[in-house]
Amino acid sequence: GQDRRLKYLQLDDLKTLLHYTEYHARINAMYCYMIATGILTGARFSEVAALQWPDVDLSSRVIHINKSWDYSYGTGFKPTKTATSVRDVDIPGELANLLRQLKQEQAEWYLKKGYRDPKNMVFRNARFLIPGDGTINRSLRGLQRQLNISPTVTFHGLRHTHVSYLISRGVDIYYI
Repeated sequence: GQDRRLKYLQLDDLKTLLHYTEYHARINAMYCYMIATGILTGARFSEVAALQWPDVDLSSRVIHINKSWDYSYGTGFKPTKTATSVRDVDIPGELANLLRQLKQEQAEWYLKKGYRDPKNMVFRNARFLIPGDGTINRSLRGLQRQLNISPTVTFHGLRHTHVSYLISRGVDIYYI
C-alpha cells in the first residue's frame, strides 16, 4: 500500500536543493528550472509542465495556473485536477528572475535553431520537448543523492515542502 508518512524536505535540505537548481538552471538542464518552480510555487508537476509564457506575468510576479499537461499519454493540455486548482500563484523575485533567464535563453536557442514554439511553452527544453514526470523525478532523485539529502522526495513532495518554506518565510498559515 501507500506509505502514509508525510513526504517533505527539511528546510535546510530544501534550501540546498533550491540553491543548486537556481545556480545550475540551463535550457539543457530544464529539470533545474522545473524543480525550482515546484519548490517556489507548490504547483503539481502537471501544472508546471503545462505553463505557457502568457500564463507567467513576470512584472506582477504571478503565475496563472489554469490547465495541466498530460505527460502520461502525450495528448497535450487537459483540465486541472479539480476546479479549485485553477488559481493565481504569487511568485518570489528569485523565481521571476529565474524564469526571465529561461525566457532569454530559450529565445536565443530558438533563434539559433530556427525554431518557433507554436504552444509558447515555458519548460520546452533544448530538444524542444517538455520533460515528463519520470524524467524529472529521476533527476530529482539523483540531485538529492548528490546533495546528501535524505529521505528523498518526489516532485509531489516538493508540493508539501512548499508549505514549510512559506511558514519559514513568515507567511500566515491561514493565507497558505
